[in-house]
Amino acid sequence: MVAGGWVERGQSPDSRREVIISATESGRALVDEVTARRRHAISEILSKMTLEDQQSVVSALEIFAAAASEPAVGDLLILGL
Repeated sequence: MVAGGWVERGQSPDSRREVIISATESGRALVDEVTARRRHAISEILSKMTLEDQQSVVSALEIFAAAASEPAVGDLLILGL
């Protein structure tokens, strides 16, 4: 990823044993592009479903997230994530 120019390494100001990895502008652009493509693909799939089936998908994903102990969306928004 470093060689590809997507991330860069830096030294931690707190510990010489730690390495800080951060996304480069190119890396952030890549993530944004992949995210946009995935959202478009998901939107295309959902548009082929009935509203009832779409709600079933939402319910299933909520159950899955709860089983995985994922934080609620409202909690993430409060945390600013």
